[in-house]
Amino acid sequence: MTFASYLVLLGVWLAAICSPGPDLLCLVRIATRSRARGLAAAAGIVAGIVVWLVLTLAGLGALLAAAPWLLSALRIAGGAYLIWMGVSAVRAGARQLRSGGGSPLPLDDAPAPPSATRGAFLQGLFTNLSNPKAVIFFGAVFSRFVTPGMGLADQIFMVVVLAAVSLAWFGGVAWGLGLPRFADTLHRAGPWIDVVSGAVFLVLATVIIAEGVASL
Repeated sequence: MTFASYLVLLGVWLAAICSPGPDLLCLVRIATRSRARGLAAAAGIVAGIVVWLVLTLAGLGALLAAAPWLLSALRIAGGAYLIWMGVSAVRAGARQLRSGGGSPLPLDDAPAPPSATRGAFLQGLFTNLSNPKAVIFFGAVFSRFVTPGMGLADQIFMVVVLAAVSLAWFGGVAWGLGLPRFADTLHRAGPWIDVVSGAVFLVLATVIIAEGVASL
């Protein structure tokens, strides 16, 4: 790839990861409660991105072209996971609203228990992997930048750069949401963040599953 091609790829990549979607909603839900868990969720999202990058370099686009039904199956499976996340978020927010309290204040730099960080990491990972839009992006857009003659060193460099940019973005969002200046607002809005995020997850899941069923 030429330097100009890398600049184009970075521009497309930044537009993709910065646009609102399941990854960002998941991160907001977690990071508004704990910075440590938010950073773990960001790491999980980036781990999912690395999986998609490796799969694309291994021929994801060609596989989807040869087996279109696979994309439909991934859409349905991803939509099912988003439904589970949506229901869980709405129930959690409704429970807090009924109790009359807000969400816990962000724990700026307090270390979270290993089980909590592991759970946040896995939630970020599965949220990214279950997003069918990621399949479409990597299979149809990113794969255009992967030339047949690209060497292993160039592929590794591409993965490292894009993963680093993703970690800087999602990690920065998680860190920023834990800043004290946002603490009071996030404390009051915590239950509504859950309810709204859950509703968005459910709407996205419905559309994604409908698209998957229609394309079978």
